Amino acid sequence: MKKTKQKIYFVQFYDYHRFLSDCRPGPLDILFLIDKSSSQNDHSWNSSLQYIKDVVDYLPIGENDIQVAVATYSRDTELLISFDQYQNRSNLSQAISALSLPEATERGPTLTSHALKWADKTLYNKSVGARVYGAFKYRYIFLLTDGLSTDRQDAVKAARNLQNGVRLYVIGIGDQIAHSELYKLASKSDQPYVFSSDNQAAINRFWHDETDKECLACNATSYVDLLFLMDASVNMTSSQLQLTITSVIHKVGNYLTDSHTDVHVAMASYSDDVTLLFPFTDCMQELHSKSQKIYGDDKEGNTSRALSFSKGMFSKEHGAREDAQKVVFLFSNGLWASPDDIPEYARQLYAEDIELSVIVVDPDDDGSNDDSSNLDNVLKILKNPYNMYYVKEDMSSVLKVLSHTTRVYECEKRYFN
Repeated sequence: MKKTKQKIYFVQFYDYHRFLSDCRPGPLDILFLIDKSSSQNDHSWNSSLQYIKDVVDYLPIGENDIQVAVATYSRDTELLISFDQYQNRSNLSQAISALSLPEATERGPTLTSHALKWADKTLYNKSVGARVYGAFKYRYIFLLTDGLSTDRQDAVKAARNLQNGVRLYVIGIGDQIAHSELYKLASKSDQPYVFSSDNQAAINRFWHDETDKECLACNATSYVDLLFLMDASVNMTSSQLQLTITSVIHKVGNYLTDSHTDVHVAMASYSDDVTLLFPFTDCMQELHSKSQKIYGDDKEGNTSRALSFSKGMFSKEHGAREDAQKVVFLFSNGLWASPDDIPEYARQLYAEDIELSVIVVDPDDDGSNDDSSNLDNVLKILKNPYNMYYVKEDMSSVLKVLSHTTRVYECEKRYFN
């Protein structure tokens, strides 16, 4: 009888549920700490609550997953929702929606240092549901504030003195944002933990950092096309123009050279008309060489025309990449002709998914000039006040916060619910 050879097959079963568990960190505790001081208003309060609900919508809530607490602070700090009070997403979200901003008479200074010291202890307090057992990698504070602390130096010191197991994310919310303070408060990292409230950057960064390294649901990318748009009109002083060119643009260029290989840059300047200095390229040296050729003009600036030009820059004709993130950095002081016409051109950028940030460089500001109307002009064209960066002299903190624009964390939500 003839023997037949038997074939043996080895089959490896893919454990889908195990993959999912690798993408769901926990258990861990998150404390949201909301600035309710006199510098906040109904709009910023509602923005804070909506932001928290948006984050919660990404979290697996429960005693074996992630627990969330919510507190407010001004002169005093008050716990509104304890960690173990709600153990499912729906009830937690409803409770957050029901929170209300105290009357103005009940609010006061922004004592961030007191709030951070309180939060540091609360994250290890069993009586409010914090889980002090087990080996948490980190416990989290999400601080929602405008960065206008009454006790700025003490606040920064308190942030630096947080326990090793506490990581501080700072979310900029308010009519005007002090980015320098936000950066100094946030936990240190190559990419600072400072975020806007109008996108998913913070929660995507959270998932990226906390999930198992084998989880494929999150990735970081710097596939960005970035247009530098320089106001060179008569309304820019020589010192404003010079500081923008020699410090801000050059430092951003150095940062991009060192950190982001997938960023392409282009540059244009404008007064009454727009001049393209160079189209999109991955050669950051162009920022240094071509910015030296920007000279102040004696004509009024046409910011509407400049923004319209910017919209057309993101095409193959100018070297833009189809799938890249699209960003415009507008360098100006906000002293614009016909400011009421400009927001419409900004909206046209947003309709094309082009992000706009305005960097206001003003070394001349000694506190004696009232330039609030100029800043109001800037705020009117932005979707979020967070995207206005005010630079006087020390711009290192602002530049580090700007790095978020060119480092994007992307996660697939379906893995985390």
